[in-house]
Amino acid sequence: MLDAGGFDERLHCAEEYDLWLKLLQLRPEARGVSEPLMCVDAAPRPDRLSGMTRNRFQGHMHIYRLHKANLSRAERRRKLYAIRKMLHPDPPLWRILWMCSGRERLTELRRWLKLRFKGGGAIKAQCRR
Repeated sequence: MLDAGGFDERLHCAEEYDLWLKLLQLRPEARGVSEPLMCVDAAPRPDRLSGMTRNRFQGHMHIYRLHKANLSRAERRRKLYAIRKMLHPDPPLWRILWMCSGRERLTELRRWLKLRFKGGGAIKAQCRR
């Protein structure tokens, strides 16, 4: 962990994500485990430093700039979409379709439709006709 530089104390958000990416650059042969090793309360709350939109945006942009060379094209798009969503929580439909891919696109499209049609009630009514 020391070889990777440890936690970046300048970040107010996603310090552990930054550390994981640095560790993976040093030793890319990482493995996952099948059971959770800890429980984390990641619910956004205004009393947390990472709960502030400005801190989240700055932290994730910093990580993106540092590590984008090591991310695949799909991972870069996904990260940029997540960053943009922090600033604009209700993006237009074209941005969702352009920035997301695969299963994420479907999930985000469902969320967008629920926001527009209050749970999809208007869509169900149209389909019954």
